[in-house]
Amino acid sequence: MTIPKGYRNWQTVAVSQRDDKDSLRVILGNDIAMKAYRSKTLPFPDGAVLVKPSWKRVKSAEFDNTFVPGGLMWVDFM
Repeated sequence: MTIPKGYRNWQTVAVSQRDDKDSLRVILGNDIAMKAYRSKTLPFPDGAVLVKPSWKRVKSAEFDNTFVPGGLMWVDFM
């Protein structure tokens, strides 16, 4: 798969934290995926792309009991 240009500007579907992987993640969708997601269309149509960057979870230097993204660990494309 070719990495789509501009994927970092796609709309957010969901965010999550994985304690077992010590990571923070976000799922982003292109316009086709977001239209299908909002209309509950399954399966997603051709051209729909989701991307999930994952960052190392690190403690915030500014706020107690808070985690922030550290270094990028990997990016999944679906």
